Amino acid sequence: MVGRPDEDAELKELITTIYHEHNGLYRYRRNKDELKNRGHKINHKKVQQLMKELTFKVMIYIQKKCWRLIVF
Repeated sequence: MVGRPDEDAELKELITTIYHEHNGLYRYRRNKDELKNRGHKINHKKVQQLMKELTFKVMIYIQKKCWRLIVF
């Protein structure tokens, strides 16, 4: 709301720091674990909501299987 201080400003700053430290590879669950390691107890749903507000794009690596044709 207008005129109210942001209650989650510190958490948003920490999430932004973690995002940039790990080059955008951490999604909300790993961010939650990293926040826990730094001494902040927070629910994964809250982290997911804050990351959505910050509009972070997370890189996802898809492992492709290599299929070989074997002829008998």
